[in-house]
Amino acid sequence: MRLTITRGVHAALTIATPSTTLVIDPGYFGYPESVEWADAVLVTHDHFDHVDLPSLAASVRRHSQLKVFSPTPLELDAPDSEVTLVTQGDIFTVGDLPVQTVGAEQAVASLDDPPIANVGYLIAGTILHPGDAHQDLVGVDTLVTALAAPWQNNPQLEEHLRRVRPKRVMGMHDATLNDLGRDFAQKTLEKIAASYGGEAVALNVGESITIERADGVG
Repeated sequence: MRLTITRGVHAALTIATPSTTLVIDPGYFGYPESVEWADAVLVTHDHFDHVDLPSLAASVRRHSQLKVFSPTPLELDAPDSEVTLVTQGDIFTVGDLPVQTVGAEQAVASLDDPPIANVGYLIAGTILHPGDAHQDLVGVDTLVTALAAPWQNNPQLEEHLRRVRPKRVMGMHDATLNDLGRDFAQKTLEKIAASYGGEAVALNVGESITIERADGVG
């Protein structure tokens, strides 16, 4: 199966086959146009930089067939809108894309914050978008990871990637960085990936890569 991964702003990611389109975390910093022709929107958690609720509600009003999945209820101001609640270990299919949820909570960003529900989405057994967390799922082909986050420091990222050892790691979650900071963070990611024999992919907003999912991969 051929999968096309297109980078959006900050944490937004579009994953598509010739017949199915999924959008993950269409946030307030930049709402993806791809939602308008998507089959489903997958929300890792309900922070504004991961889901733009007014824009998503507008999309649902225009496209009643649009499916929405989230670990928490979302208040969508749209008639007959329905959000499918998911939790760790759920397995479902959208079109020809199998999806599995991994993890249950966001990484700790502040000692003053209560636990926040957060799931990662493993698409076609191949691409993992973790939201705001580290899920130690060994053997992932393509892993999305944060370049800048209050819940992650550099040693934590090094330890996580060296445990998981993804073949390909894509840095995102970077809207708070300027160009210098983004370049520095990407070079750091490349260094970590090289330390265990992986590859760090740098995509600008709107750029895509295509990968092949081996037959029989879940």
